[in-house]
Amino acid sequence: PGSHMPNLCTDYCVPSTVIIKHRRPFALFSRAPEGSLQQDSDLRDLKPESLSARISGMEDDETPIVRASAAAPNSNHLGLPVAQLVGMKFDKKLNDFSPVIQYLSKEMLDAYLVTGVRREKRECLLQSFVQPTQG
Repeated sequence: PGSHMPNLCTDYCVPSTVIIKHRRPFALFSRAPEGSLQQDSDLRDLKPESLSARISGMEDDETPIVRASAAAPNSNHLGLPVAQLVGMKFDKKLNDFSPVIQYLSKEMLDAYLVTGVRREKRECLLQSFVQPTQG
């Protein structure tokens, strides 16, 4: 029997994703038209204003991201979430790492990309927020 390789656009929705490493945006990944995940090689795409447009879904050439109808946890009610910051934090009680997710409004995303990323001590992922579907 053959194995089924998942199609990232139909089986899984992988949004635009930035890898944060060494206190700076390290790499940007996005969906290619055929559904595969591709790394963007243009270094201009890693500048704060370019990342903000890509992650928040404000670019003309990208399919608009479905936004939440209500603020997600940790959005501080400054607006609907446009991004999520996913990292790991060591939990002393569990003696293991636990995932930490912070939801960012457009304003919070812009502030993070300009100043927050340089204070980031952990490696993490910054992703476009996509409204979860029932399934």
